[in-house]
Amino acid sequence: MSNTFNINRFGKYFKYDLFNARNQFGLSLLILGCLPIIAFVFTELFSVLFLKEWAGNVVPARVLAIIAAVLVTIITFPAKAYGKLTEKKAGSNWILLPASVFEKWLSMMIINMIVLPACLFGLLLLSDTLLALCFPAQYGNHLLSTEGFNMFKMMEPGDDNFSFNLSGVVFFDWCSNILIFTLGAIFFKKSKAGKTILCLFLFGCIVGSIFAAIFGTAELDNDDLARIFRNWTINDAVRAINIFVNSWYLIMMGLVSAALYFRMKTIKH
Repeated sequence: MSNTFNINRFGKYFKYDLFNARNQFGLSLLILGCLPIIAFVFTELFSVLFLKEWAGNVVPARVLAIIAAVLVTIITFPAKAYGKLTEKKAGSNWILLPASVFEKWLSMMIINMIVLPACLFGLLLLSDTLLALCFPAQYGNHLLSTEGFNMFKMMEPGDDNFSFNLSGVVFFDWCSNILIFTLGAIFFKKSKAGKTILCLFLFGCIVGSIFAAIFGTAELDNDDLARIFRNWTINDAVRAINIFVNSWYLIMMGLVSAALYFRMKTIKH
């Protein structure tokens, strides 16, 4: 039996990890998935109480509800599901579980990057669709039927405009952020989310300062910029944006994933 990966051993640990995540965050996930319904009820209730009429435009409320559900999940799930690994008793029990560090790391990655977003966005879309079917006049169309919205269409230049691969951006952004907060959850012993947010702020300041130092010293006038981008087409611009965004996300995810693995490997109590 391999000490690094065994499919039967991994399956048993993944099942344990999945049930643990459900026990720690299942109710919270259900509430967050129903946040569009909660926001809609409160919006209509306040409109009826104070304006004596049904609210006709709930787009801001539904958008804020979805964004809030995603942000709260990213910030709170890692600490609830894996934060106890820094505690002596829970961490010692986790170390003694019959699975390799790679199997535990792989299970964590699958839950964070596949299982959790699938459950959350499934619940959000279900809530959104139910509201659209039950209250079409007040709520409007459900998200997937909105004109111009296509989560799975790639970013491609067209004759007049270009579409945007929303699903890819959302997925990569989710993965990078949930992994960062998971790293914070198993690295910091207290105030896990707060310290992670502070580290992200400091990192942003450092990166911003570096870019400012690099481009601030570059003496480029409008003629220089015109010469650089003179032969660029919309295809070249879209391709450059795709390369930059994808490279940034992949590098960030790779570095944080590696840091998670080595942190899990060095947990001792």
